[in-house]
Amino acid sequence: MLKTIPKVIIVEGSNPLDVLIGQGERGSLEQVCRLFGHHVFSVFVRDKTEFKQTLNYIGSISRHPDVGSDPLFIHVSVHGDTEGIIVGPNELTWNDLGKMIVQMYTDLDSYEGPVIFILSACGASQQKLTNLLKIKYHDSKVKSPPQYVFVFTDEDVLWTDAVVAWTIFYSQIESIDFSSSKHDIAKVKNILRRLYDSTLAKLTYYRWDSKKMIYRTYDPQRERRAK
Repeated sequence: MLKTIPKVIIVEGSNPLDVLIGQGERGSLEQVCRLFGHHVFSVFVRDKTEFKQTLNYIGSISRHPDVGSDPLFIHVSVHGDTEGIIVGPNELTWNDLGKMIVQMYTDLDSYEGPVIFILSACGASQQKLTNLLKIKYHDSKVKSPPQYVFVFTDEDVLWTDAVVAWTIFYSQIESIDFSSSKHDIAKVKNILRRLYDSTLAKLTYYRWDSKKMIYRTYDPQRERRAK
């Protein structure tokens, strides 16, 4: 069996002050992903125009015949709130972001491996992406939605906590098949439980159910409360 080598693309759109004082995820996560043996590159975007161009660029990866079928992680790190995200000086509503993500995934339709989207932003628990992707899927505009979408459930997340949480996450992904089996779904849930128990950051996932054609969600915080 060939070794799986995750592909990780990190897109960061922080503001000039963050850059000046060295706050962000991009540099640290790129280094740790390389240490874990993942294929990785990172991009800094200054505004919504560069952000859209970068997403379109990522979508073109599936046009290359030798791209393979290893899992592809698209990690977007930006500021956000309940209304949407902020890229540099520009505010994007959830609908604005959704249109860009849908276009990227339309371009990624021919990618043969699992695609995982990560939105590392405050307020991301209010995201509308999964609803938009489901609607576009039923409209036959997106043939293969992302297998997983990961977001924070916390309204506010410290940069340092986010970096440590994602470092733990990326240290585990090589051993997980994100495309299907119940055994591997249990592994993903276990990572989220461990992060929740560590108090670093609370993550939830939206997992695409190809039979029911819906996104199923898992939130360890609700699971712990139920007990």
